[in-house]
Amino acid sequence: MRGFFILMIVGLSFFSIVSGADSLDSFNGNFFEGFESGSLATNNWTTSGTGAAWVIGNGEATPRTGVYNIWTENTGAESLIEMEVDTTNYQNINFSFWGMTTNMDAGEYVAADWYNGTSWVNLMQIEDISSYTFYSYNLTTDANNNLNFKIRFKCLSNANNEACDVDDVNVSGTEIVSIVLDDYYGLNGSLARIDGFNTINLEEIEHIELNFSVDSTETIDSWYLNFTANGTNGCSLGNKQSQICYAYPNWIQFVNNSETTTFDEAQMNTGDGIVVTQTSSGNNINLSFRLDEHYNPNVFKWYDALYNFSDIKWQEGVLQKITGDNFIKIELNKSLIPINADQYKLDFRVNATNNPTQPLEVYACNSSYTSGNVHDLPECLFVAEKVSSEFKDDGTKFRTIYTNSTINSIGDIKYIILYTDETNASKYYALKTYRARTPAYTTHWEYSNDSGDNWTNLGDGYETELNVNWFYNYIEPTAFIYNLWVNTTSSVETNLMGNITWNIDPTYNYPPAPHFRHPENNESLKFPYDVIFSMTDPNDDNLNASLYLYKDGAWNATFATGMNQSNTSYYWDDLTINGNYELVLETCELGTPELYCVNTTNAIVIDNTAPAVYDLIPTGGGSSGCIYDRDYDWECGEWGECIRGIQSRFCKKYNNCGNIYGRPGVERNCVKKTLPEQLFDITFNLEDILIQNTDELSGIVTFESFGTIPTFVNLTFIILNEHGNEIYRTPSNITVITEEVLRWNYKDLELNEGKYIAILETLYNVDVHDEFKQGFEIKEKFDLIVWIWYIVITVGVISISLFIKRRRETKKKAKESFIKRI
Repeated sequence: MRGFFILMIVGLSFFSIVSGADSLDSFNGNFFEGFESGSLATNNWTTSGTGAAWVIGNGEATPRTGVYNIWTENTGAESLIEMEVDTTNYQNINFSFWGMTTNMDAGEYVAADWYNGTSWVNLMQIEDISSYTFYSYNLTTDANNNLNFKIRFKCLSNANNEACDVDDVNVSGTEIVSIVLDDYYGLNGSLARIDGFNTINLEEIEHIELNFSVDSTETIDSWYLNFTANGTNGCSLGNKQSQICYAYPNWIQFVNNSETTTFDEAQMNTGDGIVVTQTSSGNNINLSFRLDEHYNPNVFKWYDALYNFSDIKWQEGVLQKITGDNFIKIELNKSLIPINADQYKLDFRVNATNNPTQPLEVYACNSSYTSGNVHDLPECLFVAEKVSSEFKDDGTKFRTIYTNSTINSIGDIKYIILYTDETNASKYYALKTYRARTPAYTTHWEYSNDSGDNWTNLGDGYETELNVNWFYNYIEPTAFIYNLWVNTTSSVETNLMGNITWNIDPTYNYPPAPHFRHPENNESLKFPYDVIFSMTDPNDDNLNASLYLYKDGAWNATFATGMNQSNTSYYWDDLTINGNYELVLETCELGTPELYCVNTTNAIVIDNTAPAVYDLIPTGGGSSGCIYDRDYDWECGEWGECIRGIQSRFCKKYNNCGNIYGRPGVERNCVKKTLPEQLFDITFNLEDILIQNTDELSGIVTFESFGTIPTFVNLTFIILNEHGNEIYRTPSNITVITEEVLRWNYKDLELNEGKYIAILETLYNVDVHDEFKQGFEIKEKFDLIVWIWYIVITVGVISISLFIKRRRETKKKAKESFIKRI
């Protein structure tokens, strides 16, 4: 990506005429011609045309200032005078002069033109200017940096007392300074280069690096960098920020060697800030900015306090280790993380001690989760797992990608829970945290040493470094916006603004993630048994699953195939097997080029003490057998209330043979649907986006609560013009009890034809902000029905008129024929 912007330096003083000079640069950006040298050759003026030539003024001329000007009279034909002013290295060209005419008749004139390198462009052509008048023109960009730029004057008059006079000619411009973004790229934790920002390498990106070159004809004195995010739910944070999201047009500003409200210089030394490298000085410099992940677009972090980033602690106390029954739960701000993004990146630092043999598992839980083992609860969903060798950046960075379908399947996301099946106490994972500078700071993570039944906050002020980034495909992808400002020693400032889009390529394919909920690793099973599993895909690809049994590493049996995402369990009732096995869940993609297949394995112990064959079951009283009734009615009742993620129902205890063979399941997983207490959904739409006037402009705001507590919502209605300038802002409010619909008419608003953007900003529950945008246009509508009626009526009138005319002509001819016969 290359950008080119201009720095403006306006010449502040007039300079004496230098013989032979014809470039704007030789006049320091301000060429002034008062003709006081008495010679047209001084600045290379040339005359042409068949009329009387322009000359330096004499006793008959009328200078505006000084002694001399240029003039001509009684030209008889058009007379021209011109000069070349090379504008190389200058822009914002202005051409001005003073002119007058004497005794001009109709059709006679004085005119001024400029040459853009290929053709002359006329600025003025006037017949009568009775006294000196000032004319000034800001020329188009064709005049910028133009080696062949010229100016000229023309005169046409036909009598000795008819004259054109011009004096005090001025061509000025501002010096060009170029700022170019030479390249940009992503860096991973070891600062190795990763080109581009897309799904393929998104997991790796931890830093952004921007490299600029700045060239000037003046000494570069200072610079500063602004940056922010733009696009759907755009958000950029600084190291000293709380939960504030900076989005365009709000900027985060970085000034080198200066601490700002968004930048803490002390953090730069630990790699958690902005590192800038400047090479060269004077008129030509190169700038390289490396911004770490704290400044990346669309990132959630817990930053509601200042942190000492040099005070790092691994949470590996007896109770805080991630091992066995010890879990860690990290709370998220679910009001900040949008649930409609296309992809999410989960990112945190952990440490693996003594190479745990079991992977670290990550679960996402919704806001209804309070306690319990994440394996057992439908409000929690498996997101990813990795063994320690898969961690990035020297084994400390856990990164994974998942999609919004993960969140949608559980409703929302409020907690991330870290879990492992590792039971060897000497092999464990530990979470990396930083010390808060604020006294008595309450951290947002907790630990449990009883499989999630109880949670405790450590209370030592060390906060987690967990990050969640979000990204969008197709519509308004998030962009990182930069704006580099440069100043020269003459205090003139210029800038280069651009953006880098975080392109999330949906065509890149990630492998699926299969996961056993039950059985757990090393669990002992008795049949019949419900195998419960989940399978997710970072690309939302269609999947199917198969279940295999292995013994001593060799295939033993295949007992389920072709299960799709709607299947989450398998009723396993093969009572013929016993012993130690490996249960394998294989998940394969359908319809993708790679057709990824991924396996996960749990060790199990199968203990079937019942007879191998159940069609003939001995009774307790004799040698005769009992034949199981395959149509046996178990008389199962309705499913009961969802309690702690489990629903139960009553069925008969035994079958017709007095055992439980064939009994349907009496428990199943469930999600308890609870009413939210407060408002959770708002929509805003304009009734019509193409209107003829503002009387037709009307917005519909819908509020959905279904809750139990009335919610007070602050509203602000805003309109921007096509240049992004705010032209309307009106506050309002509403209290929502269950469902409300608000119609908003933009009173006392008058808009011309053009394109506009209507914005609704909402604020509720103290700190929940939403913004809705919709474009509309005011334009005279083409009413097809009216035009059809107009055409029909017109055609009808014409047809009737023709009919009447023909009738009259027919009668006239008949009368004339009758008269002739008489």
